[in-house]
Amino acid sequence: SMINTSARLLAGRKGKTRIAGISGIPKERLPLLLNVDYDDMRKYALKISGELAKASVVRITSPAGTDLTFKIKEGGLFHNAGIITKKGEFCTLPAGTVNIMPLEKSVHGSIVVDASIEGIGLLKKPVTIKVEKGRAYEINSLQLKKIIAPHGAPALCIASLGMGINPCASISGCPHEDIITLGTMFIALGDNTHMGGSNRVPCRINCVIKNPSIYIDNYKLPGIAAL
Repeated sequence: SMINTSARLLAGRKGKTRIAGISGIPKERLPLLLNVDYDDMRKYALKISGELAKASVVRITSPAGTDLTFKIKEGGLFHNAGIITKKGEFCTLPAGTVNIMPLEKSVHGSIVVDASIEGIGLLKKPVTIKVEKGRAYEINSLQLKKIIAPHGAPALCIASLGMGINPCASISGCPHEDIITLGTMFIALGDNTHMGGSNRVPCRINCVIKNPSIYIDNYKLPGIAAL
């Protein structure tokens, strides 16, 4: 997506443009995915972001076995609800994510990816990624290792996390639709500079998990899969 580029960052800093980019969605899916209540989606995104902003520590779990903890970087909450009314704002369409940039080196635990991985597609069996100090150190998928290998250690960085909030989307193996699907969460490996981080690498891989539970300082957020 052009949203995750230096060109978009530069245009945003100048504050004279609004940018909406369409990212890799089959044209036959666009009418359905764009036909959402954007005001409701924004209200939900603001509610979740407000809860996350209070967190000292966030924990993510899932039925497949994900158990990940991290702290949120100051200013590291963003949402893409598809509404850009002010100069300098941007979004990717179809919209539908709450995005989190973790404090670097604060991410620890295991990610069990059971939906899809960008560059691989829908998964036949779960992929486990073990994380320490913000970087993956063990991956049980040869396919994923091959995608990462040309980019070296920087591609192992946990760049960002996010929640899907688009009720019209479904898990299909299309990377962008999967990450916006309500009731999923994605963990991105690789470049984080578009969110203000310092890990620059020409690689960003979204790994999508199903049915996450989110805990804020041991308080479980209710209603993750309902607008």
